[in-house]
Amino acid sequence: MLRRGAASALAIGIVTLTASCGGGGGTTPTPTAANHAPAFTSAASASVVENSDGVAYTATATDADGDPVAITISGGTDANAFDLTDGDLTFVSRPDFERPDDANGDNIYNVTLTASDGKGGKTSLAVSVEVTNDHEGVNLSKIADGFGTDAVIAARTDKSGLIVISQDGSVHQVDAATGTVSDIGNVFKAGETGRVLAVADFNRYGVAMLDIASRGVIVRSVPLLDSLNQYTIDAQMAAPSTM
Repeated sequence: MLRRGAASALAIGIVTLTASCGGGGGTTPTPTAANHAPAFTSAASASVVENSDGVAYTATATDADGDPVAITISGGTDANAFDLTDGDLTFVSRPDFERPDDANGDNIYNVTLTASDGKGGKTSLAVSVEVTNDHEGVNLSKIADGFGTDAVIAARTDKSGLIVISQDGSVHQVDAATGTVSDIGNVFKAGETGRVLAVADFNRYGVAMLDIASRGVIVRSVPLLDSLNQYTIDAQMAAPSTM
């Protein structure tokens, strides 16, 4: 038979042993990996020629965790000017350089894109797309040369061609289709010197404005190869300068 003091000591020992054993053991929880936001790999600017209807900019982004990335339009002063499909940014309407439709009219369209990984990770990129000028309707080609410095030129009004007068007074008729140059005389009369100021085509005639020494400014007709009517204009427009 145990005494009361010994029984109490035994009970305390059993409780202490049970507590130190930890109730049968346990496991340490695995920490949750931190999510990384996507990162854009595409540039922050692009340019496109006016009237283009193709892709103006391609947005690309990666995710360090390997999560799929979705890219959307999330803001920007010109967000409404764009559509975005699979990262390809296109204009809703073809941009016109002469009639800019961006917020401040400087032909630079600003839009904000956001890349999301579906797990709360997001990254934004401000993108600017500049619209450049296309000189539409202007198609230049060389058809003739050799007329000297400061030659004056006029387009024919009745057919395809040019009237060219060199500063030495020589008159040339140019066929624009073939480039053939026909020399048809000189606008200065014998003994005259001066400058050729301008030329125009009128009723299958050339009309030249000349600044002739000692005579002043003269308007003079220039017969062409296909001139029908025979008439002559030789009129003084201004007296010689006294300066």
